[in-house]
Formats: sequence, structure tokens, C-alpha cells
Amino acid sequence: MQLIKNEKSFILPYFETSGSGEKVVVFLHGYGANRRSWEDISPYLRANLKPYYIDLIGFGKSPTPSDWPYTLEAQAKAVYNFLINENFSEIILVGHSYGGGVAMLLTLMMKDMKHTLNISSLILINPAIYQQDFPYFISLPRLPLLGPLLMACISPEYQVRTVLEGIFHNKEKVTKERVDRYVDNIAIENNRNAMVETAKHIVPKYYNDYITKIQTVNTQTLLIISDRDPVIVKENLIKLNQILPNISLIEIANCGHVPQEEYPSLTAISINEFIGE
Repeated sequence: MQLIKNEKSFILPYFETSGSGEKVVVFLHGYGANRRSWEDISPYLRANLKPYYIDLIGFGKSPTPSDWPYTLEAQAKAVYNFLINENFSEIILVGHSYGGGVAMLLTLMMKDMKHTLNISSLILINPAIYQQDFPYFISLPRLPLLGPLLMACISPEYQVRTVLEGIFHNKEKVTKERVDRYVDNIAIENNRNAMVETAKHIVPKYYNDYITKIQTVNTQTLLIISDRDPVIVKENLIKLNQILPNISLIEIANCGHVPQEEYPSLTAISINEFIGE
């Protein structure tokens, strides 16, 4: 299996892993987050799992190159290169929000490639698949000049807390410790620039082809949604549930956009039961 080495898009993400199980589970976070988005569910995952928590390019501790494309396609290729570099033969792929879009695109890419790596299961948590009106924390960085200027001038702590309080249904979960997880994405200039570029390129270049091909994904899929998610349009999640041929749906009640942080044990139980022993 060959790595994808097409010019500037070749890069490997930072990751952390834990546990000693045999089933490899790769976790992809959402926009503005990093691998720490999964910290709360980690203690509840079954011992037979071997989780890998990825920082997408430009986020967390991953590289933040100024000349990288920061497209959904480039992120999917970077994750693919990581999988091949680790010599995995079979994985379970988990993606939240933007990371769900990366996971779906990677699954579609691998359908068209000759490879020995198998995505045995796909777990999508409030995934950003279909085009919709952007939430303000994505539309703001997309504003020419003004968006990046405001991000640079407003306190990173204030920005992170405001966003989390907007997307969490349970506001008491927005603690200082949780805010601190994501401050560096804005406080550090290179990470902030990467967030701006990611927001600018958040819609796939070949969006219509991408959407058309989704219905061909036969991978066993679990779709976890929240009943109080203010970010992803619920009709889009229902549409995804209707077109994927091999999908199960779980809805978490009284929960905002980030169930793995608002209800970590319940989210982990859903993942554990879906994967099985």
C-alpha cells in the first residue's frame, strides 16, 4: 500500500493512543476542537478496543503549514496516510461533526482505491455531511480581513467559552478545564490561521459528486445524533439515515452538539454496544 504523496498535501497528523485491545478505533474531532474532545469517553471504552485520537492538520499538536490546502479532501488524505503509515489492516472509524465529514469522504475515497486496509465500521456523531447555513463560528473566520482580525483581537478564552456555551445544551459542562482544551487553536497564530483556512475550504470541492456517492457506502454505520443540537440541521441527519443502506440510529436526549463531552458514558456505551466484543 502506497502513501498519497502528491506535493504539499502529504503530511502526517499528530495522534495519541491508549489501551491494549485488538480492535483499532480511530477518532476524528470536529472543527475548532482537537483530540482532547474524546478524553471524557476514553475511560468508558471497552478493554478490547485500541483507540487512536487524531489531531486533524492545523489543530491541536498537528503541523500547521502555511502552504497546506486545508480542504476536506486534504484532511482525508492525511488521515489515510496515517492509517497506512501505522500499517493497520482493519479499523473502526469515528468522526464527530467536521470529523464526520472527513470520515465519510475517506470511506468514499477508499472505495475507489486498491488497498488492504478495511474500514469495518463507521461511527458518525452529529456529522457535517450536507451543505447548510454555517454557524457563526465558521462564517466569522470566512469573512475577508474582518474575520481573522476579530479572532486575533478577541480573547481566545472568551471565544472558546462563547462557542461551547452556544453548542452545549448542558451549560454547566462548560468548565474552565474544558475551555482550556481548545484555547491554543485560537491563541497560537499558526493554529488560528489554520482554522481560518479550514473554514474557507470547509465545503468539498466536488460537493455534488461527494453527496451522490454517499448512498453507495455499504459499511456498517452507527449514526449518533442529539435532540438539542444547534449546529447540524436535523433534516440533514434524517436524510443521511434514510439513504445509507446499512445504518443504525441512536438519538441522545437533552444533549447539544458534542455528546462525547456532554454525555460521555452514554456515548461510549453506544459505541461499545455497536462494536461488540
